[in-house]
Order: sequence, then C-alpha cells, then structure tokens
Amino acid sequence: MDDIIEEICRKRGLQVIDWFKAGNICDAVCKVQDENSNIFVLKAGSEPRSIAEIRRNYYGYTNIAAAGLSWFVPEIEAASINPESAYILMEYCGDNLVEQSRSEDDPEGLYLQLMGGLLEVYKASLKKGPEGKIAVSTIVDKVIEQYEMHIYMRLDRERTIDKDLMQIRESLEDIDLSSCCFSNWDFTPEDVYLTPSGLKYSDPHEDVFGIPIIDLACFAGVARDAYHLPGSEEGYQLLKDFALLTVSRILSIDSHTAQRLFSLGRFLQCLLSVRFRIETEPEKAKVLFDKSRRYLGGLLL
Repeated sequence: MDDIIEEICRKRGLQVIDWFKAGNICDAVCKVQDENSNIFVLKAGSEPRSIAEIRRNYYGYTNIAAAGLSWFVPEIEAASINPESAYILMEYCGDNLVEQSRSEDDPEGLYLQLMGGLLEVYKASLKKGPEGKIAVSTIVDKVIEQYEMHIYMRLDRERTIDKDLMQIRESLEDIDLSSCCFSNWDFTPEDVYLTPSGLKYSDPHEDVFGIPIIDLACFAGVARDAYHLPGSEEGYQLLKDFALLTVSRILSIDSHTAQRLFSLGRFLQCLLSVRFRIETEPEKAKVLFDKSRRYLGGLLL
C-alpha cells in the first residue's frame, strides 16, 4: 500500500503529512498537501474490499451531485478505479463531528448545527418515488442478516426473537412512504463535518434516497451509546425530536409510523453494535442485545 500512495503522490506532486485511521475496509487514508500548500484527503486501496468501498463512495458522490446536493459532499480532485487498485483524492474538510465534539465548549450546539444542515439537505432532495419503501425493505434485510449471520449462534441459540423478527417485513408492508429524500443508514459521526461552508458528508453509498428517520436513529445511537460523545445525551433527544416531528412532516409520515421507523433504526444500530462487540466485549454485547429487544417491540407496535 505504501507503494501505491507513493506512486500517486509522485504523479500528482503531493506529500503525505498525516495518516488517518483507515477503519475496517480501506487500506489507507491520509492527509496530503500539494506544492501550493492545498490540503486534500487521499483514500486508496488494492484489496478487493477496499476497491469496492472506493467505487461505492465514488458513485455515491456522483449520485448525490446528480440529486442537486454537490455542496453536501467533499469536492473530488481526482479518482481512479481499476481491477488492481483504486483511489480518490478529495477536499479536506477538517475535523469530523467526533473530534469536534471532544474539543468543543458547547458540544450540544453541534447537534443544532447538524440539524440545520440536514434540514437543508432533506428539503433540497425531497421528491416522490418508491425509493423510501425500497430503502426500508433493505434495512429489514440488513437487520435479519445481522441476526442470522453474526448474533443468534452466540447470544440467542434458542432464537427467542425469531418470531418477532420474521414479522417485521409484514408489519411495515402497508405503511405509506410515497416521498423520500437523501438517506443513508450508515450515516455516522466520524463521516460528518461541520465546516465554515456548511455540512459535509464523506462516506456515501450508491443509493442516496430513502427515509432519514432511520439514519437519525442510527446516528443518535452511535453518538450516545457507542462513542459516548460529549453532549450526546442532549443530542440524542434533539435528533429524535427532529426525526419524529420535523422530518416526518417533510415526508408526510404520520407520528405512529415515524416512531416505528425510528425504532427500526435503533434496532439496526443495536444489532450492529452487538456484532462488533461479540468477540472483544461479550458482556457489553449481551447487554446491547437485551436492549435491542425493546426497539424490536417498538417497531412492531
């Protein structure tokens, strides 16, 4: 991977000035600087999963721009995707929300800024179409996948939630979701930036439309329960109220359905947190799995 980074930097006249934690997928993410001291982020990979991740991001950026939201994602300076390797060179947006909240005197205020930016995004991308219903079905698939592939054999061998789990799809089948807007259930604090020029999001999927009530539930849960960020207790309630009151009105979703969709997002986020803690923090994983039952019950009401 060092060879790929060195080659890209040599060709484009760049110098690596810092390395970011690459996360679970990409081989390397670094901060680079050009000859005019302009700073960018370089994301590169040569493994199949890394190449797929960069391809997904690239088409996500393209699709968000096509939705009229080019200002919402970092500007792409250059990109290359081929079977052997891939990279994206993009605008550097500064500290993400995780870092900002840990250094901010008023971390609760960051959530107010976030909601202001998201309100603009949701209104600008609002449209009629089937994408909302499709996105909810995708989330249900994701929930069942987490349970079947990663959780039940370790924490629920008697399959105590199996019956309720199988009822989720049927229970959501008849809800009215004729409108949709920008949405990504994998919308997390480490990929969000509150910049002087507005809100930026750096890790889009290819599908960019759906029901963001689910996203906000996942985001709030990650910020409070996974990262324990400063201000996240207050932030959780702010995001929940924003999802259930403001976003539901934008999408013409009734309050009962909005609450169920928020519970679906919290259920998904809990299962993902369980999955990634089963090996390293088994006791915490068990507590989170028990907590997830409450959200499962809430979405079936």
